[in-house]
Amino acid sequence: MPPRTRRAATDAREARLVEVERLALDRFTEREIAVKLNVSKTTISADLATCRERWQDSARALRARHVEQELRRLERDENMLRGDLAAAEKLVEKGDRIDVRGRVHDRLLKLMERRAKLLGLDAPARTETLVETKPETNPIVEAAKTDPAIREKLDEIAARMHAPKEPPKA
Repeated sequence: MPPRTRRAATDAREARLVEVERLALDRFTEREIAVKLNVSKTTISADLATCRERWQDSARALRARHVEQELRRLERDENMLRGDLAAAEKLVEKGDRIDVRGRVHDRLLKLMERRAKLLGLDAPARTETLVETKPETNPIVEAAKTDPAIREKLDEIAARMHAPKEPPKA
């Protein structure tokens, strides 16, 4: 395919992807989008997969930027708190009665916990839990097994549910 034709095809696909994305976000089904754009449902499925991949890439990049900004803020706050801690230690050495080192340490620990969460360092270990369950029993079905009157009533209800509907009388 010549470069111009290839570029035109790429441009057309990008334009279609934008339209597919817009229609998908407007809650159109794949079939409806395919009809609107006059392409096959398979093409729309592939386009939607591309859109989802791009959305995920965008979300990952956005999250990474947010985490990076938050880590910079945490580093700035940590430096400030470490300076406060050093100043508090000097005051205690000079005989100041008010010791704020405990509060500063608590804030530093909270800051460190926040950083660990952002970096995923405190994620819980995945464990597998096996639970044995018994199938639930329906008391009505159990009663119908032993009481013929209940069984007969259930059969009547089932017959009415599966009976063909009569057209409404005019």
